[in-house]
Amino acid sequence: MQPARTLLYALALCALPSAAIAQQVSTTVDQGASSTTQVVRPSRNVLAVAAAYGFAAEINGSVSTDPTSLWVRWTHRTRAKVLGGEPAWGFELTPFMTVNQEPRAFGAGGHFIYEHRWLPDGPVRPLLRSGAGMVFTNKTVPVGETRYNFSLFAGAGVEFEVGRGQWLTLEYRLHHISNADTGFRNPGINAHALGFGFAWAL
Repeated sequence: MQPARTLLYALALCALPSAAIAQQVSTTVDQGASSTTQVVRPSRNVLAVAAAYGFAAEINGSVSTDPTSLWVRWTHRTRAKVLGGEPAWGFELTPFMTVNQEPRAFGAGGHFIYEHRWLPDGPVRPLLRSGAGMVFTNKTVPVGETRYNFSLFAGAGVEFEVGRGQWLTLEYRLHHISNADTGFRNPGINAHALGFGFAWAL
């Protein structure tokens, strides 16, 4: 009996460290899995496409036109917290734009943009967006002025989450186009633009 009891004690002493090591490994794996789950977030880079129609806004004698355009936008969301929201920056191309004048003008351009988004992880995300850039047209805009114009806009929008990393977008912006006194006159064009589109994380 004595040798058998001694053997049992030896086995028990060997098993205790093994059990402790197994428990530690299991805890580490669980913590690793939990940590991995916590750090998975949608990409900070977002691509968006939207179509927009503009209604003339006659401000300070500006020319009355209704521009229609297509927007293709890339933004980088910083994940920083500023004024209760999340800032982002990016670039927006306008590969197609038409200005309803006589003769009708077609053009393209681009803007550097800044965004400020609230509730960035929520299903509905309000935002502010502004941009500055240039547009180039095949006809002078307004008629008799220049075929290139500086372009500024500011507005607000909202994103509706429809899937992981996918959003429907609705936006209003006040859009200003002018030649900054590089032409004979500088009457400028102002429009209320409404845009609807889709965005997804890259």
